[in-house]
Amino acid sequence: MVKVLTAESIYQQIMDLYGVEDSYERWESYRNRLTDYLINNIDKDKSVAILGVGEANDIDLNKIHEYVKKLTLVDIDIDSVHAGLKKYGLENSNKISIVTTDFVGISKKDYIDAIEIIRSDIVKMQSMFSVNETGPKYLRKMEDIFEKVNRHEIDLGIDEHDYVIAVGVHSQLFDRLPWIWEIMLNVVKKSGLSFPDINNKLMEQLNTFIPKFDDAILGCAKEKAFIGIETRVNLFGPTPQGALQANEDIKRKVESKNRVIYRDTWPYRDGLVLLIVK
Repeated sequence: MVKVLTAESIYQQIMDLYGVEDSYERWESYRNRLTDYLINNIDKDKSVAILGVGEANDIDLNKIHEYVKKLTLVDIDIDSVHAGLKKYGLENSNKISIVTTDFVGISKKDYIDAIEIIRSDIVKMQSMFSVNETGPKYLRKMEDIFEKVNRHEIDLGIDEHDYVIAVGVHSQLFDRLPWIWEIMLNVVKKSGLSFPDINNKLMEQLNTFIPKFDDAILGCAKEKAFIGIETRVNLFGPTPQGALQANEDIKRKVESKNRVIYRDTWPYRDGLVLLIVK
């Protein structure tokens, strides 16, 4: 008999795996290069917002903090933001403000309910668990969640900050839903079995959502928006979903004369970062 935890316990375990272990230490050279590039392309004593900042493993908050007049850190995971501030010794800075923002409108309960669909079928069917039977149920849940996302307002304000930075955000907007599916299949040793409608639905949603998200980013920047997107997961792999759509959308929206491309090695799986500047 397959032993399965509660959906909430599974969710917490998945979230515990979500980050890249030791990324702050491992990404030091990359972080320094990226931060130096950003500082060299913004004017001193201006306002800067970092979207999806998390613990700030991509960007050195101390360097940015010394250079700017006001620093706004935007994320839904405020515990991670506070952990980052503690790491940089900036907990008591009067230059910094924290803004809790949910870019997509997906709640913890949404994810737990999605997990429960798979979990309950695993418990019920055990060794007879079928991807073809559970897949359509999970797909319907994704559709319900995306309907909610499409009603969600992305409110970053208009001309709120002189400069806006969003690095590695696009690829994480909806990545938990396909990740949950793969992890749960692994529980019953079904990993690798295909149910392409799930990835197709994800791509469809990203094609709808990413242009609206980019509009919000570009709209809240008075002077420049720095959008860092992975061009590929590894030297031979495809560009991650979310990053792929962002790259194409920015090309459509911003004339080439207003785009500056900065390339660097992204430490995770040797992927590359394409930084586009408005």
